Amino acid sequence: MRLPVVKILWGMFAFPSMYPAAFFRATAWPLLGLIAITLVWASGTITSDDRALYWSTLIANYAVFAWLAVRTHRLVLLEEEKLESPRAGVFPLSLRYLSALTTGAAMKFLMTLAIMGLALRLVNMLRLQSIGVSSMPAPAPPPPADPDIQRLIDYGVVVMQAPAIYLLARWSTMLPAIALGHEWAPRTAWQQTRGNGWRLALVVFLIPWALDAAVDWAYAYSGSAMLVGLIAIARAVFLALGVIALSLSYRELPPWPATPPTTPPA
Repeated sequence: MRLPVVKILWGMFAFPSMYPAAFFRATAWPLLGLIAITLVWASGTITSDDRALYWSTLIANYAVFAWLAVRTHRLVLLEEEKLESPRAGVFPLSLRYLSALTTGAAMKFLMTLAIMGLALRLVNMLRLQSIGVSSMPAPAPPPPADPDIQRLIDYGVVVMQAPAIYLLARWSTMLPAIALGHEWAPRTAWQQTRGNGWRLALVVFLIPWALDAAVDWAYAYSGSAMLVGLIAIARAVFLALGVIALSLSYRELPPWPATPPTTPPA
């Protein structure tokens, strides 16, 4: 079956307006946490020079997002009678969700790094062949950065992430499955998303990335504290919308196998 991308994108924005009270109950505190972290980042007080503070804030951002994601997945995918207690079992599920997020981020980074290394090696080989030498000459001082060339490099880095994004999109349905209490099952996720890898990549990665890029663009050209606050709110809401889109995609795909009951000890 093909994933109904247009239906999911419509539902991503329609769901909060259809169930505003339930959405607010489930996401209010995590959204406030993400907004606070974004404002701290925007203040410029955290730099990579202070490694402890930098990594603590980064981990806190992932942890709060995992909290938001688990509650949002459960809001969208569980039956209405189970929505009265959205906090039930959320903490251990959020830890498992956080481990899945960090694993995926590490895989994406390593795969992109490997692809970039291979691409640079290929470019150097073609360059050497074109000038007829068998070894690299002594490195020359780097020329001043050209904005157009830097922009091309940035776009190239984005394109080189495509293989990693495709693989992560095929495994992305493990995230809502974890939020619902299922075990990690990469093979099941791969089978569930067969034929829908690029559609999932569009819904799960490209649309949220485009929204976040628009927020970054607005932030780069903003000059008022009020606009920075609105941007922080928009970024947090867009993250929640992306989780809703993944939840709706999970619902449209073949059902995840039920987790077998645990055998009681003898």
